[in-house]
Amino acid sequence: MIEEEAARRVRALMNKNGLRRWKLGIEDNRFDLGRTSLSKREIRLSREFIALNDWDEVYKTAIHEMAHAKVNNPAESHGEDWRQAAIALGDPDPEDGVWDDKPGFNSPLTSKDIDDDPVLMMRMMLHDMENKVGYMQAEGTVYF
Repeated sequence: MIEEEAARRVRALMNKNGLRRWKLGIEDNRFDLGRTSLSKREIRLSREFIALNDWDEVYKTAIHEMAHAKVNNPAESHGEDWRQAAIALGDPDPEDGVWDDKPGFNSPLTSKDIDDDPVLMMRMMLHDMENKVGYMQAEGTVYF
């Protein structure tokens, strides 16, 4: 998908769903499809993910990140409140999405895989920490 078109559509979704004051960034990030910073009030999507996928995949990831913003509770992460927010935003079957099998990204993993691998455990902890306290700006981030 073309980056500018994806950004225009996601920005419209954010505005429609009460996130008009939140920033939307497209960044060079090969490790996450998208990220949400509650403290910075911003959602970021991966430039490579957008380029390698169609609108349906970008939409689902945008909804995933918007659900984090709507719940606005760092302790919630991918729990029931987040799941209900994702459903309300338009995803009929939300998954945590952290390890989705998307081109250029990680293969699906089970919680046992994560528990058995300290590197994966650290990545999951970092993902959750970024949701709680924010993250550093990646190089090449463009805001819309």
